Amino acid sequence: MKKKVSKNNVWFYLFFILLNGNYGAEDLQSWSSLNIETKLPYSFKIGLEQELRLNNQASSFQQTFSEILLSYIVKDGVKLFIPFRYAIYNEKVKQRISFGGSFQHNLKLIDLKYRTKIQRTHKNGDFSDEVFINKFSIQYKIIKKIKPFLSLELFHLNHKNHYKFDESRFSLGTSIDLSRKKSIKVFYILKKEKIIQINPDKIHVLGWSFNYKW
Repeated sequence: MKKKVSKNNVWFYLFFILLNGNYGAEDLQSWSSLNIETKLPYSFKIGLEQELRLNNQASSFQQTFSEILLSYIVKDGVKLFIPFRYAIYNEKVKQRISFGGSFQHNLKLIDLKYRTKIQRTHKNGDFSDEVFINKFSIQYKIIKKIKPFLSLELFHLNHKNHYKFDESRFSLGTSIDLSRKKSIKVFYILKKEKIIQINPDKIHVLGWSFNYKW
């Protein structure tokens, strides 16, 4: 008799595949952020995020950035957004602007979401590093205030007018509602960078974010 493969087994096999392989550099990073969001007239929203990232086994400063995000709700489940990010590193500063959209479909026990965006980075007086990103997410509504999630994010870097697969991020974590307007998210991310190389870099990320809506 044929055995049915459960959804949990599918995610387990995917995670196993992502963990294995030949890698170059390997690191542990820490990401922490504060997010504030408020509604505007005519279905617009504006948000502000401040984030700090540490690398080298979460012991050294990597970057901090401030991001402003303006979004517009087209209809239920469909959203357009424009984020602008100002990032400070040890020896450089970058500005990044993006444009994207998302679609969310809510079922009884799960929420399915797809997000796509294109981003360009401004450094050394010019725009460069154009990246096309797709993200697929699933969130489980098992408990009212606790919502576990899984996501897969794929990055394609524009190289001579051709988008090449350059990075992946597999995430798992949970969102916890603290009150009507406050929530916290804790997560783990497995990043694979420079995938076009023979031995890509593997980075483990432990992070949390505090979110406030008003």
